Amino acid sequence: MLFRSKGLYTGIDPGEKEKGAINDHIIEKWQSITGKSGDTELKCSFKQISLEEFAGEGKEFNCIFSCSVLEHVDDIQAAINLMNSLLSGDGITAHTVPAPFSYFLYGPHGYRRFSSKKLKDLFCQADKSCRIYALGGAFSFFIHLGFITLPLVLLKKDIRQSFPGLYKKMLYFCLRLDHYLPFLHAGYGIIAGPGVSRI
Repeated sequence: MLFRSKGLYTGIDPGEKEKGAINDHIIEKWQSITGKSGDTELKCSFKQISLEEFAGEGKEFNCIFSCSVLEHVDDIQAAINLMNSLLSGDGITAHTVPAPFSYFLYGPHGYRRFSSKKLKDLFCQADKSCRIYALGGAFSFFIHLGFITLPLVLLKKDIRQSFPGLYKKMLYFCLRLDHYLPFLHAGYGIIAGPGVSRI
């Protein structure tokens, strides 16, 4: 689980649609995730619902986050505005999105990639306290390319599974080295909302 504290967590996902029918197993996936919180003081729930429908329920949250979601959304600004409308007075939103160089790692995943300028236009025009962080760098880019992307494309094999310990050690080492070659970012992290000034 991402969180280990007290509180309430609600996950939403519209599911994948093909010819008008839900064809993925998102409910089962979420039930597995939320089931892991059963013995904690964090109470989790999940709804298979669109953001528009969920916003209509009139609930309020102190933290809203998305992880590699916005690249799949048709109208990003409308989605951001909806999420902001669900925030409490001191709440924050946090998002991760792919950067342009991630195309070489993930291929045509989602509708788009984001530049830091585009993210400033989307998040920082109305919220001057928003923060944008570049994620990754040259070392982690090439470890991903060598251990994941190329083996999957050329060999149809995820060699991380063959050498999980080695991959993990190399990944953490490369993430520390990214500081010295801070380019080829795989993505960006964004934190926005009225509560950002407290962080």
